[in-house]
Amino acid sequence: MLGPFASLYICRYIYDAQTVPSDAVAVIDLCLTRLLADRAFKRDSYRAGELSGFDLPRLVESLMFVSIERAERASRYVNGDWAEIERIMPQVDRYVRAAGWAVPVMAAYLTLCERSRAHYPSGAFADQVLEVLSLGPDGLRGWRGTLFCARIAGLIQHLSHRDAPMNLSMAQAFLRILDQLIDMGDRRSAALQLGEGFRDIRLGS
Repeated sequence: MLGPFASLYICRYIYDAQTVPSDAVAVIDLCLTRLLADRAFKRDSYRAGELSGFDLPRLVESLMFVSIERAERASRYVNGDWAEIERIMPQVDRYVRAAGWAVPVMAAYLTLCERSRAHYPSGAFADQVLEVLSLGPDGLRGWRGTLFCARIAGLIQHLSHRDAPMNLSMAQAFLRILDQLIDMGDRRSAALQLGEGFRDIRLGS
């Protein structure tokens, strides 16, 4: 019953409420704790990262705030207004760092970043992606055959233009991501790395 509860709670107290209750994020965080305890998110478990049934995949999307594509009469997020994204960033940060290696979670995370790209903080995005990529190819075997690398590169392209001129540390963080994506065979990252925003950036030793 966790999936239906979380979905209804998020709709009522996050998306639709004029004022978000002070304990709302804490309640959702408890739901996230329950989700992350599922054996599907134990990297050494059988069929790690694979979700079965209907409720679990839906819960993954609900807790990343992407289960509803559009609701014009909502107060935030699903109405297209992500100006208050900082309210949910601690949960998103915990979620993607813990389970971003799993295909369903990374898919939901990238959808969140794409929908909120006008407001999603570049520094948080870079730190989160770098942590997931630190698992290396063996830890991200489920990503093979997905468009995750191209989607990450696309977000870097958008955020680097949005925040231009970038400070050096931000540009270097993005460049580190692009380097790793290139190692994973992503051509878009290779082209972006040679573009105006990054070609003069050097990484420290």
